[in-house]
Amino acid sequence: MPVLNTTSLEDAIDLVDRSFETSKANPLDNSMRDSWFVRVSTISANSGGTRRHKELPVGDLYANDKTEGGVSTKTQVQQGYYKDTIAREYSKSIDISYKMRVLNKVWDIYNAANFIGGVSTRREDLNLSMFISFGTATSYTNMDGRTVDISTWDGLALFSTVHTLTGSSTTYRSRVANNPQLSEWGLELAEDLFTTNIYTNLGEQVASQPDILFTTNYPTTVNEAIRFLKSTSQVSAPNSGVANVFKGKYKHVILNKIDMTAAGVKNSSKRTYWGLVDSKIFWFYHDIYSAPVMKYPSSWNNGEDIDTLDWTFTVVDLHDSCVVAGRWIVFSSWDGDA
Repeated sequence: MPVLNTTSLEDAIDLVDRSFETSKANPLDNSMRDSWFVRVSTISANSGGTRRHKELPVGDLYANDKTEGGVSTKTQVQQGYYKDTIAREYSKSIDISYKMRVLNKVWDIYNAANFIGGVSTRREDLNLSMFISFGTATSYTNMDGRTVDISTWDGLALFSTVHTLTGSSTTYRSRVANNPQLSEWGLELAEDLFTTNIYTNLGEQVASQPDILFTTNYPTTVNEAIRFLKSTSQVSAPNSGVANVFKGKYKHVILNKIDMTAAGVKNSSKRTYWGLVDSKIFWFYHDIYSAPVMKYPSSWNNGEDIDTLDWTFTVVDLHDSCVVAGRWIVFSSWDGDA
């Protein structure tokens, strides 16, 4: 019988709810969030709509000489950078008309409501991906026309060549010089930045070991990465007797949306983006103030419009993200620009 009665409504809601929970775990929709270098935090309810993320204070790296009976040298203590997140609300709704409920089957109601099942997680991952997609800029205009700040604390783009420190005039870069292609030479240039171009906020040089190689999902870029990380011999070698020094060196993370526009459309000029990250230290924060939830209608409650008799399904969540500093990550656009 096509009429949607109380029992079949419960069945429809159950189907929608199961699909909604499944969609939230879709790895294709969460490639950036699950990238191993985004620090995801769930904010407790009723605890405010902002969070401040700060670098840890640093002191001098090395001890000083001390004469017998002499006074020890006091260490310097330098505060680091910080950035705030602000709870941003995202939502989507769909209406199920009275006629559709009376004439259609439960499965049709489920299919209609399922249109909005994955919108929250997909938007969440798109927002995170824009930090890489527009990483050479300090802001971008999102699909709703709002200007989004993606700068680091020093007011510069994430992938800048002149990042500053809080306690030193020394600058550092997070963009590989000349933006080389993903190659043996390009990887070594990126690795060199981790050994020579990372400093504490007092300007003392430190070394870091990247553990993640990230790329877009463009097949040519993905396959190039796989060849470097899984070949048994050096990729550029003329014979098979030369060891591949990159084999198994990094975890390859494919980020499905970092080559997209803010509207979620693929941008071919970004499909060769790649970079290295030290996921143990990189300061990329994603705060979930309210996880995605679906609000369901029922007959004679406020889910039914008294004038139209429509039932409304709504998905809503609150989240925001920030990158505190441009250290511990390096990037190449593979376009050869300086």
